Amino acid sequence: MRELQDAAKGSTPAIILVKPGNYSGTLAPGANKTIIGIGPGVTITGNIRMSGDDVHNIIIRNLAVRGARCASYDECKAGADAVYTGNGAHHVWLDHLDISDGQDGNCDITQGADYVTVSWARFYYTYDKEHRFSNLIAGSDDEPASQGKLRITYMNSHWGERVDSRQPRGRYGNVHMLNNYHNTAGGQIHGVGKDMALIAENCAYDENRSIWTDMGSPRGWKGIGNQGTGDDLNDSRGTVFEIPYRYTAMPASQVVAAVTSKECGAGNTCTLAY
Repeated sequence: MRELQDAAKGSTPAIILVKPGNYSGTLAPGANKTIIGIGPGVTITGNIRMSGDDVHNIIIRNLAVRGARCASYDECKAGADAVYTGNGAHHVWLDHLDISDGQDGNCDITQGADYVTVSWARFYYTYDKEHRFSNLIAGSDDEPASQGKLRITYMNSHWGERVDSRQPRGRYGNVHMLNNYHNTAGGQIHGVGKDMALIAENCAYDENRSIWTDMGSPRGWKGIGNQGTGDDLNDSRGTVFEIPYRYTAMPASQVVAAVTSKECGAGNTCTLAY
């Protein structure tokens, strides 16, 4: 792990290729780093942390991240996120990550982070701990650093085993959920809170409840073209935002097969030719 940590330091542009193996500790990349697992089997036991407004232009791809086990609700809540982006970090792309057992969260984005894309990621837990809250956007209703920030896209990602809530739960941001798959049987799917707007588009929900939870004073939400067993899949409330990029949405009927594919589906499933 020390060699990987050293390679990821500083702001000099670098592409870092990681061989399959087990790495323990915290990976905190500096700016202008691309870190790619060259095949399935690259596992970080610990966490990845991108923090600070000087941390930007980062790509993390094709890794598994396993949070260290925690024994109680309070211990987990006080622990580390498996993957964290915040404190002004921006222009971050998290792709084909397999993220599980985060102590506090699996993949939290808070405190003025901006322009974050999470694609082809898999979120789950491997044991029945109390604190199974996967993805938090902004940590408080009083987070001025996040006002006008937290522009986030989740696409082709999978929320699965044992996730209880936060798929995501957030505040402030403009969040676009595109072609994701949710099959958690959890207590909360999308928690939309203070000054947040969320668009869920062409997603698949094998759930047994409303996919929306009003967490207090959201700007609004909008479901478009979603399919599945959840309730209120294409409900709308309040106002949302104009999506600022071009894209082609996959039909919701194709999402489950694509996201769960063993050949470069969600998670660290890819083999890099180099």
